Amino acid sequence: MGISVSELAAEYRLNAVEHGAATARGDHRRANRHHDRLIAAAHSLRACGADGDGAILALLTDAHPAVRGWAATHSLRIDEARSRDALISLAAEPGVVGFNARVVLSEWDKGRLKTP
Repeated sequence: MGISVSELAAEYRLNAVEHGAATARGDHRRANRHHDRLIAAAHSLRACGADGDGAILALLTDAHPAVRGWAATHSLRIDEARSRDALISLAAEPGVVGFNARVVLSEWDKGRLKTP
């Protein structure tokens, strides 16, 4: 039996939080490791079809800004309006989270963003 959608979503969330924390500390090695795991979880969720997409969309309301940012980035192709709203909200925040949200919006609008 494979891993469930809820377990994949928990893995995605954990690695989004850890990536955000490592990035804030300037620990690029740990950030890269969690990024790779986050992207793997995103790909696995996508492979689950609508249930996986729904799990990513559900993370748009997570309490942690890094989780919302990653979920919004990965759900732009699923529900652009909700994802943009989340990114616009995050873009107003100071620091890396706000900067990343602004870059994601800019790259998406230019057609240069590829998401899993």
